[in-house]
Amino acid sequence: MNGPAAPRTGDQGSKDMDIRLDNRVRGRLRLRHLELLDVLDNTGSIHKAAARLSMTQPAASKLLRDAEDIYGTQLFMRSSSGLRPTPGGEAAIRWARSILRSVGDSLTEVQLIREGAHGRVRVGVFPAAVSVLLGTALDRLHARWPDVVVLATEGSNEVLLPALARQELDVVLGRLTAATQDPAFESELLYDEPVCVVVRSGHPWARRRRLDLSELAASQWILPTEFAPMRPQFEQMFVKAGVAVPRPRVETASLLLSQAVIQKSDMLAVVPGRVAAYYRDQGLFAILPFDLPLTIPPVGVITHAHRPVSPAVGHFLDVVHEIAGLEARAREAGARPRPVSPAVAGSPPAGRRGTRSAR
Repeated sequence: MNGPAAPRTGDQGSKDMDIRLDNRVRGRLRLRHLELLDVLDNTGSIHKAAARLSMTQPAASKLLRDAEDIYGTQLFMRSSSGLRPTPGGEAAIRWARSILRSVGDSLTEVQLIREGAHGRVRVGVFPAAVSVLLGTALDRLHARWPDVVVLATEGSNEVLLPALARQELDVVLGRLTAATQDPAFESELLYDEPVCVVVRSGHPWARRRRLDLSELAASQWILPTEFAPMRPQFEQMFVKAGVAVPRPRVETASLLLSQAVIQKSDMLAVVPGRVAAYYRDQGLFAILPFDLPLTIPPVGVITHAHRPVSPAVGHFLDVVHEIAGLEARAREAGARPRPVSPAVAGSPPAGRRGTRSAR
């Protein structure tokens, strides 16, 4: 995982950038240039770009020439399908969009502050962390900073990480996989967790002290889809033991659906340990006494490597680190994984960037 970020303001890199801006673009590069690059890439036509930006075609052509002069290279080339960006153009477009989003975000944040809010946090969260991590984090965040606005989006890494890369999200609570090692991201480990077998709290096996694999093989199951990384591990467990692999009655990636089916049936399911503990503590699930040899990626917090952290996002990261730290201390004391109450331990927030791991 990537280490702590280098200082983002006031360092030598910032001074060097100021010099480059003085020498090459200050007073020349305008938002209009950046808008043109974005629209040209979307339309592939100087005529369509001019119309979309409410300017004449000659004015758009001149604006493009100005941009190419500033960057010192050709940014677009003509092809049978219209204008296409050169490699230099692709880089310029990528950064242009980043700058335009940052400007838009700054306007939104200032408007929220003018309206009495203390900023906003756009959080992406994978389903297993909604109840066990995000809910507690929001309770604690709003207990201390009630006027922070939170926009939460639930999804998989495949959806959330591209949104983070496009700066449409400020932070992602997700599993740390190969995709989170991208240089565009900073990632920090929050916790590892086991995989548990669960049933409804009133299931005939809810109070069993021991189960064997043959009993599990003969049961009805809710399982992750065949494309989920956990699924082949689950099946291989039975194959290695020479036991028939159970065929699932339900296959789903939805924790909400799994919860609903478990509560209405005697089916078994495999779920992440903290999800199992959360629903057990709600009186909804029982965790069966069987140690599964399954592994899942750890849970972490992922941010954009090249974007400054606003005070509101910093507050959110503080409470997430605090919750993870409390869970770590519980594990060190030998406690089973369980959710942390928002009222527990009002210790000062941990530093946002001081460590790579909250464990």
